[in-house]
Amino acid sequence: MTGRTKSMSVLPAWGKWQGEGRFHRLEHHCADVAACFEAILEDPVPRRRFAVAARQDPLHPTTLARLTVLAFLHDFAKINSGFQFKVRDSKDYPGRPPPRMSHVKEAFMCMEQDKIFHALGFHEIVNWGEDGASALLIASLSHHGRPARGPEHSGTGPKEIWEPFAGYSPLDAAKLLGQRIRAWFPEAFGPGPDLPDTPALQHLFAGMVVLADSIASDENLFPFESELDPNYIELARKRAADAIASRRLKRAAWPDRSPLTSLRGMFRYESLRPMQRAVLEDAPLDEPLLILESETGSGKTEAALLRFATLWKAGLVDGLYFALPTRAAAVQLHRRVNDALKKLFPEGSGIETVLAVPGYIRAGDVRGFQVGRFEVFWLVKESSFSKFS
Repeated sequence: MTGRTKSMSVLPAWGKWQGEGRFHRLEHHCADVAACFEAILEDPVPRRRFAVAARQDPLHPTTLARLTVLAFLHDFAKINSGFQFKVRDSKDYPGRPPPRMSHVKEAFMCMEQDKIFHALGFHEIVNWGEDGASALLIASLSHHGRPARGPEHSGTGPKEIWEPFAGYSPLDAAKLLGQRIRAWFPEAFGPGPDLPDTPALQHLFAGMVVLADSIASDENLFPFESELDPNYIELARKRAADAIASRRLKRAAWPDRSPLTSLRGMFRYESLRPMQRAVLEDAPLDEPLLILESETGSGKTEAALLRFATLWKAGLVDGLYFALPTRAAAVQLHRRVNDALKKLFPEGSGIETVLAVPGYIRAGDVRGFQVGRFEVFWLVKESSFSKFS
């Protein structure tokens, strides 16, 4: 076999690589991310948010399937030869390997490859509502946490990255991805409304793909599978359901009842201030934006907690987020919020207040220490560590 041929791929496309022959096939990793996205949206609270953002009430099943396909395609540009061979030992292959490439800007380059474009099914995806589908695809490509941007100069990039090399063919890899999409998500290709072109949906979708990709990239939850498996989506969906449940990301899995007989019991004082009473008793549940202005020390934090508790008990929210201007304020507030929510949720519910501040790692009362890039040791007791990857 010569360095560049038009034969079927001998080498599969990898999505996650550990070296020494350990890798996760690209279509499998994409399925993991799509399955996590599906599993999160099975819960009524995020599904309702997507319905509002998409201006569909309820969210149309075809819209959900099409969003799942776009989540699947978040890493599609990894099929380029420059990405596939950047970790493989060039000594094992004949000829000069293609230049090393990544997979975000390369996605925009790939759009100029007609055969690959059709193999992936993009000629059908654009018919789902060209403006909406294009914007949501870019949102999916932004899964590294920043807006995806194309190359500074238009074009397809180095031609070698789209050509076969040493038994690997980008076109064959694209065909396999396209086949899997049609087989695993057939509802996406049925009749349904166009994908909405709304900024709210694009922002929400981008964030959800980031979350799904983060969960699906945990090898402890999604062990590498390098063997070809036409039915892998079934395994991915089972693993995704377990992963979402274990991370307490399903509002439906939270405890149904609070041990509090009165929400006032969240705090150490018996009577509420007028502002807090107004939030608890007068603010309508269907008001999406509630603005509260008051002087420092007047009890705004407690009012916000009362609002959250009211919405949670009504099944309308699945989380609470405080944004503070300084680390010191965040550390202090974390303690107060944690103490209050301990009283709201039953003991052993597994729901914790996380301190999300650079340089600090704390969940509930437990302190963590980062080890390497993705591992954390949790100080469960004064002299006891628990490892979490």
